Amino acid sequence: MLNTGWLTLGRMTAGVALVAGPFTTGALAQVAPLDTTPILQREVTAGPTGPDGQQLPSYLTRQVLVRLSAGLSEDARAAILGAGNGADRYGVERAIVPQMDLYLVQILDGTSVSAAMQELSGRDGVLYAVPDHVVTNRDTFPNDSQFGQQYGKHNTGQTGGTPDADIDAPKAWDYSTGTSEFAVAIVDGGVDHAHPDLIGNRWENAAEANGQPGVDDDGNGYVDDVYGWNAYNNNANVGTSSHGTHVAGIAAAQGDNGFGVAGVSWDAEIVSIAGSSGTTSTVMIAYSYALALKDQWMNSGGAAGANIVATNSSFGVDFANCSSPNFTPWNDMYDLMGQSGILSATATTNSAQNVDNVGDVPTGCGSDYMISVTATNDEDRRTFSGFGLTTIDLGAPGASIRSTLPGNSYGPNTGTSMATPQVTGAIALLHSAASPEFANLRAANPAMAALEIKRILMETVDVVPTLDGFTVSGGRMNVGAAAEEINTYGAAIFNYCGPAIVNSTSQSASMSYLGSSEVALNDLSLVAQGLPSSSVVLFIASRTQGFVAFPGGSTGNLCLGGSVGRFQSQVASTGTGSSVTIAIDLNAVPQPNGSVAAMPGDTWNFQAWYRDSLIGIPITNFTDGLSVFVQ
Repeated sequence: MLNTGWLTLGRMTAGVALVAGPFTTGALAQVAPLDTTPILQREVTAGPTGPDGQQLPSYLTRQVLVRLSAGLSEDARAAILGAGNGADRYGVERAIVPQMDLYLVQILDGTSVSAAMQELSGRDGVLYAVPDHVVTNRDTFPNDSQFGQQYGKHNTGQTGGTPDADIDAPKAWDYSTGTSEFAVAIVDGGVDHAHPDLIGNRWENAAEANGQPGVDDDGNGYVDDVYGWNAYNNNANVGTSSHGTHVAGIAAAQGDNGFGVAGVSWDAEIVSIAGSSGTTSTVMIAYSYALALKDQWMNSGGAAGANIVATNSSFGVDFANCSSPNFTPWNDMYDLMGQSGILSATATTNSAQNVDNVGDVPTGCGSDYMISVTATNDEDRRTFSGFGLTTIDLGAPGASIRSTLPGNSYGPNTGTSMATPQVTGAIALLHSAASPEFANLRAANPAMAALEIKRILMETVDVVPTLDGFTVSGGRMNVGAAAEEINTYGAAIFNYCGPAIVNSTSQSASMSYLGSSEVALNDLSLVAQGLPSSSVVLFIASRTQGFVAFPGGSTGNLCLGGSVGRFQSQVASTGTGSSVTIAIDLNAVPQPNGSVAAMPGDTWNFQAWYRDSLIGIPITNFTDGLSVFVQ
């Protein structure tokens, strides 16, 4: 007889049920019916409580995994588990890894797993017998009562849509659920920051909250700005709006608090700024406040202000041309905020128009520090919102999105206004999930860190048909994939031989990078930063690290050894700035005798040489070194 589900064939005196693998058909036998229940539906025994009170792993109640010694004959393997060795109590269900003689063995009587393990592991020819432990996906789910209605974060088909047409938030939450270290600025009509799902994440200006009414206690130029600012009325009464409250909850409602909904970032601080609809001047005032708080935070070492990493702009001007001089302030403002490490997530039109052709403000603006967002539904379809192969960066769920509403209420709303805060919250979440190497980059160069967040979000999208060829990235945001990438950011790349000798700016110049060390992507850029203005810079490379103090009369140290090559065509100048970036080709790294291709497994080391002057005397100096393990 042949049971194709379990491949049980015939009987033999050895009395053991075996399946494909090292055994031939003739060696297979069955002494008792095997359990044919699907393995995920079988009985589970909870693991014991550990010494520290933790729950140890659970395992299946009536089976164990048994590995036999290599090189045994077919008859020897059958004899170990067969006649005279408990054939009435054990049956081999299948060889789950034939290459290592690993078998799934069912317990056919009431023997416990621990007793079966002890007995089987004591037999000659058995390397070990272990439990078949229960393994679960490491997705982190909040206990918020309405989370099941938030398909945009986790889509199981609960709304009749397509399972996994979502941003994979639970996967991202495995890396981080967010932290109050990072803030998002909700530029809208106001936020009900007393809402039970928002109040715990409400940003509060402690100096103003504990200060004198009518006095600018923290000296930031805004009187009594306890929870934010009202750009319409130029006062601290941020007000409440349904739209702004809904947007804030999508980005950063408190997660895992037992009620309501969960934001993309469970714990990001929410700065409320009223100033969305109205005029360009109103919006600029609102943005200026966000920038003022971020600069205050940076200049105070985090003691004041707010560490705003993203602004949310769920508003705009349909059919406007951002390249027109009439809208110049928009792009300039996004660039200015970007220099302080703020990314601006912006909503495109709710009209199914090609923004490349008809224009839109702000999503038609070209700032590198802006992420333009269109909306998808629970089937990963873009049905009502704008698109543009060169203007719209990516999509996010925006149809029937459930979130907070004023007065302790909740409900669904639809629009690109709802898609954009998914991205805003993701920016804050990625900062909290980032590797130490990324944190170092953020501290040294906030603007570059912002651009890297954008790059990661763009490169980790799920490509979907209604966005592929219609947006820059071709896909819908996948914050789970983005969190995985940023969590390991820079692990193969690190600085060494530092700090470098200080230069005329009284600081040490250092190396950094953009992109990755993957040859297949070939997107690595080298960055030299902390340089004097008007400095000529060139980059050098070697497979070998080294140390030569003051080579050729330089005031700095050469950190390369062996054969050192120079990027001949990429001599650059800092101009009025303090950094230089060059894109390099990993397939053509310069060496004295010509370029060579960097191969996966290679380590390459890079450094920058630059001109400087001290007390008017021309000198040269070096940055520290950057070691790159090529993947």
